[in-house]
Amino acid sequence: RLGYAGWRAEQARRRGTSRPVGIGLSAYVEGTGLGPFEGADVRVDPGGAVFVHVGVSAQGQAHETTL
Repeated sequence: RLGYAGWRAEQARRRGTSRPVGIGLSAYVEGTGLGPFEGADVRVDPGGAVFVHVGVSAQGQAHETTL
């Protein structure tokens, strides 16, 4: 758990002081040994549907969920 709500409260408390707090999040996908590059194709059809095709092989990283 990140405690995001607590950090937002701390950020609000410090706003305007000499020691403000910023919040940053990041994500990382470990390489799977398929080469030093990967690709993606994102298309939006006229009806607004979005299609995402990626050139990765999931090995437990939950690509289907995150994309």
